[in-house]
Amino acid sequence: MSRLPALLRAEGTRLDRDEGGQISALAVLGATALACLLLWVVNTGYAATRKVQLQNAADASALSAGMVVARGLNVISMNNVTETQLLAVALVISALQQALPQGMQTLMAEDALCGPVVPCHAFYAQQMFAVEGLQAVASGLSAATPALWAAMSALGSVSQVVATTTPPMTLATAISIADQNAGALAMVLPVVGVGPPFPVTKGTTRDLCSPAKYGSGSSQPKSRGYELLLGYPAGKGPLTKMAEDLSNLAVIPTFASNVFAGVGGGYFQIALDRQYLSVCGRSSPFPFLLGKPGQSEQQTRLELRYLAVLQESRANKGIAWGSTVFHSPWLDNRLAYAQSKVYNSSSFDMFTQDWRAKLMPADRLDDGTALASPWTLPHSEALERAALFGQRARLLNH
Repeated sequence: MSRLPALLRAEGTRLDRDEGGQISALAVLGATALACLLLWVVNTGYAATRKVQLQNAADASALSAGMVVARGLNVISMNNVTETQLLAVALVISALQQALPQGMQTLMAEDALCGPVVPCHAFYAQQMFAVEGLQAVASGLSAATPALWAAMSALGSVSQVVATTTPPMTLATAISIADQNAGALAMVLPVVGVGPPFPVTKGTTRDLCSPAKYGSGSSQPKSRGYELLLGYPAGKGPLTKMAEDLSNLAVIPTFASNVFAGVGGGYFQIALDRQYLSVCGRSSPFPFLLGKPGQSEQQTRLELRYLAVLQESRANKGIAWGSTVFHSPWLDNRLAYAQSKVYNSSSFDMFTQDWRAKLMPADRLDDGTALASPWTLPHSEALERAALFGQRARLLNH
């Protein structure tokens, strides 16, 4: 029993001198710290990657929304141009039906003045034969005139369908692109009715008459509307070009003076002007024009901006466990936005098929126009977060 205290004292002294356990404790603490740091790096890196993916999807959504709008504007522009061509054909046929009988009467009266001169009668006989041939052609074409007017009305109806379906298609396309590229929820702002704005307005036949006569009004000689696609000279539409071509066919002086030239522009031009004034007072067929009633061109240009806001869905957050602790404070990985604009580089009208889309700075967040229409609360909150993130990004960039 007397040796037990001595043994305990010796064992205690040995344990005091043994420092081997301190290395194990430091290794555990270091490994824990390293694991925490690694987890923070992984979470931050994944958040940055997801942010880039989300931003790419936002860019694609905004650009696809603009492209849908541009495609709709080009389709309507194509319909409008085709309507002016059909209108020109209908007017020319009607004018020929009125002008050719008058020309025939004039030729017959001049032929009567030839008297016994046989070559003179032969000359006018040739002229009258040419007029009779044109009368037969015009009479045959007149049977197709109702079909021409029906085709113009049908094109107007197609344009109306395009104008009605483009806004929801714009929104649906942006949502689909966001879901396919980032599994995110998307919204295109502002919202007017069932989708983003599509600034076109139904016109009247009078709105077809001026382009039919003078072309698209483009300031560039080779726009993609009348001039480049159809080969019309600048400032001339299908009606003017068709009338000039018919006048150039009348190579015999007497025939040209009676029908296409003469006092007041000839019988044909007089009849064409009369038909032009009569038809241009109708309400149908109709084109679709750019802009809303009372809207200036600058307001229309500003309206053709589309802001896509993407919010990452909860099912696809992809952040590792512990994200509430190790989530990077300066990366908002769940939200991204982008903006596109639709423009026409040739002529800002609906008679030039040159509508395009491109990305631009998201100035709708700055001027507040994205808040001009109502939408559901989650989208409103998403936009507020987008605005805050935009302000934060601008501070970081400066």
